[in-house]
Amino acid sequence: SGPWLSAFAVLGLISMRRRWRLLLAALLVYIFYGIHSAAYNIPDIDSHVFPALIPVGVLAAVGVDFLTFVLGRFTRVARPVLLITAALILPANLISLESRQDEWFAHDYAMAAIESARDPGGAAVLLVGTGSALDYAALYFGLVEGAGADVFVLGSSNPEFAGLPGSPRYVDECVEWLLENRSAGEVALIGPVPPEVAGYDVDICGMVYVLERGERSCRTPDSYELRGRDGDPRDFNSRLLSSTYYLHNGRWHLAAGDSAGARRSVEMSLASAHDDVGTYINASRLLLEMGSPREAFLMAERAVDIDPDFFEAHDMLANLYYMGGNIDLAIAEYEKALRGNPNPAMVYSNLGNAHSKNSDFNSAMHYYREALRLDATTVNAHVGLGIALGVTGNPDQGLKHLKTAMELAPGSPVPYHSAATIFLRADRYDEAFATVRSGLALEPANANLLSDLGLVFLRTGEPDSASQYLRQALEVNPRLLAARGNLAVAYERMGDEAGAAEQYREYLKTAPAGPSRDRAAEALRRLTGE
Repeated sequence: SGPWLSAFAVLGLISMRRRWRLLLAALLVYIFYGIHSAAYNIPDIDSHVFPALIPVGVLAAVGVDFLTFVLGRFTRVARPVLLITAALILPANLISLESRQDEWFAHDYAMAAIESARDPGGAAVLLVGTGSALDYAALYFGLVEGAGADVFVLGSSNPEFAGLPGSPRYVDECVEWLLENRSAGEVALIGPVPPEVAGYDVDICGMVYVLERGERSCRTPDSYELRGRDGDPRDFNSRLLSSTYYLHNGRWHLAAGDSAGARRSVEMSLASAHDDVGTYINASRLLLEMGSPREAFLMAERAVDIDPDFFEAHDMLANLYYMGGNIDLAIAEYEKALRGNPNPAMVYSNLGNAHSKNSDFNSAMHYYREALRLDATTVNAHVGLGIALGVTGNPDQGLKHLKTAMELAPGSPVPYHSAATIFLRADRYDEAFATVRSGLALEPANANLLSDLGLVFLRTGEPDSASQYLRQALEVNPRLLAARGNLAVAYERMGDEAGAAEQYREYLKTAPAGPSRDRAAEALRRLTGE
């Protein structure tokens, strides 16, 4: 309302105290409600205090009325003063406005995203976002300004607009549905999206992410001129757009092998965001992709400190605890991530994984079933429940869930590896062999499936063939302990004691305590006396 109208509002407050106390009380309730709202930890709190400006305007009108009354005895003075004051209020407010360079940035960034999508996808491209500031800027230019692209924002746009049969809650689900009627080149992703979606390779193309880019030409993110970047630091949306831009650039630098550039982009993103919790979560994900789990952990901890009630911050921290082997701490954080979570199915599934890691399969199955009760399409829950049922003596029920997972995620090799594990536990080698072959047809260089195939040959008395596939698995993933241990056994059965001893030594360097480690240590003592 500016300083002039605020001054009139104070004058109105003084005059109303005598004349209209009840109305004054009602107006003050609105004003103090706005002040109360401003105490919330909401980055864009400005919009929540708008209702308080209405009673301030009423008070200002009463103040003008009171001033007219006071100056009424001086007619010659009153009218000119009021006219001059009214004439000065508008320019005084305009002069007080700050530069809005961030609006140029919103324009340029959104238009660059639309152009980036149209480069490889043509006029029929559909941009899909998850609700970032960039998504809504692009949505505006697509719908209102006629920029020549359709934009679909998960959770906001009408699914019929994109021809979807339902309301998807996750990017993976949305992409799977879209690609039933579109080619991969006609779908682009905007905002801070993960590096892999629905089993497709995701490439950066200018300011967007595209699926299966192929030979299509793309510009680089730094080939676009963006005016007003790092504009008004007090404006929440300006900061959010800037942080989104730098995180995107960080992914581009990482994909180009420039780790130093990626790290600089992360730092710029955090500096732009001014303690925005979402930026710290996305920075944590990017640092994890960069192979810096310790820094990723610090970013996730900072996100929790900024907003202890934000479920996504706890979920990220829980994932990092889980990856680091701190299962009990991961469980505690996953439970916090359930609070206020609008789509908790994946968190329940992760809780199931954590309890499975602790060999508490009864608790794990409870959480997997809770995830499937909320969302029957949660692939991870079907996979986890399938394994847990197989371990607890219900292999056929477990295989039913794994079959469902294969149907829900036809491009994923994970359910095939899990099903092969169940078949191997039950000594059903023909079925294990067929399952592994089906999985390898989807992903020929999958280390887990190559290791499974090696184990099938090892169990069926063909150590030579087993060693071939186990070596291939270790070429893909040298840290795969199961393949390392089984390769040692295969060499021993082939009579290659030196090769077996070398593999046992490598296995024992990182193997956790347990029966498998004890057997490997005993085998090494038997072969070499070590």
